[in-house]
Amino acid sequence: MVRAFQPHPDLEEAAILFAHGDLEGARTRLLEQLVQSLSATPRDEDKVCRLWHAMLDWCRATGDEDTFEPLAIDYAEHFGRSAPLWSSLPARLGQTALAGAVRKDPGKRQFLWSSPALLTVGAVTALRASQEDAPQPWCMSWLRLVAIDDAALLPLTRLCTAWADSEGQFVLSDAGKLLQLLEQQTPVGESHRPAAWWLLRMAVLRLVHRMDAYEQVALDYCVTYEVSPPSWVEPACHCIVQEEGEADVSVLHEASLQSVQAGAVLPQEGAAPGAMPVGQGLAGVIEGDAQPWLDALGAQARRGQVLEISCANLIRLDFVAAGSVLNWAAEMQNHGHELRFTQLHQLVAAFFHIIGIHEHATVQAVAA
Repeated sequence: MVRAFQPHPDLEEAAILFAHGDLEGARTRLLEQLVQSLSATPRDEDKVCRLWHAMLDWCRATGDEDTFEPLAIDYAEHFGRSAPLWSSLPARLGQTALAGAVRKDPGKRQFLWSSPALLTVGAVTALRASQEDAPQPWCMSWLRLVAIDDAALLPLTRLCTAWADSEGQFVLSDAGKLLQLLEQQTPVGESHRPAAWWLLRMAVLRLVHRMDAYEQVALDYCVTYEVSPPSWVEPACHCIVQEEGEADVSVLHEASLQSVQAGAVLPQEGAAPGAMPVGQGLAGVIEGDAQPWLDALGAQARRGQVLEISCANLIRLDFVAAGSVLNWAAEMQNHGHELRFTQLHQLVAAFFHIIGIHEHATVQAVAA
């Protein structure tokens, strides 16, 4: 039986920071959480082990042997067993150790986000973090959305409100999936349901400039909870909405189009030096469009056989690359293929879960 990776919630923030190139930020967060876990009473040894292993994986992924050695010695003393062996992923690929922040100019690629089936707090955090550093227009697809975790309602409401208050340009494809879900979760007169769903629905309607619908929902909210609803405030953002299918970004102002065209990623740009698509797996630092890698992998797929994708040499993917992998995995699943991503280090494996790749493929991490 294949054992799938189950991420610890405390890895999410560090995984997001790492994916977006803030290597020092991820390191700091992991060390803070490790120290807090070691000091906790009672101590959760499973949590300590997961965080410690993630920190060791961070060292190997970045090639930081100086930090790895004392951590490995302390690990062995604490758990009474050998620590994972030292191995530098950059060195395997003929590269030097990574600097504290390895980030491409965000103006070089277009922002494309695809909602996972279950939208969690981690997914909202990842969306916000990636969108903040990306160029406009910000394109989002809601095609795969099925449910929103209750804990994600408030963060998503705040994010939609901030977007509406900004002067940003948003492009929403298959937005009907989001609007229908919110409508289903806000039946009039059922005050036992969380009001957070109503507040999110009004925030989304404001984002997409639907004042009439907002006013009706606000009235229904008032009737249901017998409290005054938030007043309509004219949004400052520009938003293109397509309820079914992909929105046409070409209707944006010409200046926006030039920004998008400047962001087009050349096929080879997603691969780090020393790591190019070869068909067996994913490797190096993959930023932007991961399609060259996925095309090479897809050529190996056979129906009825599990396609194992080795990630033993994968250092990190950014949000855009992970989105490409998510879309590809979903498409492969729809065509009857079974995928298995193997030998991921803890931070990338956790990021795969945040993005939603585990919903369409088995994700396996290197054992602690």
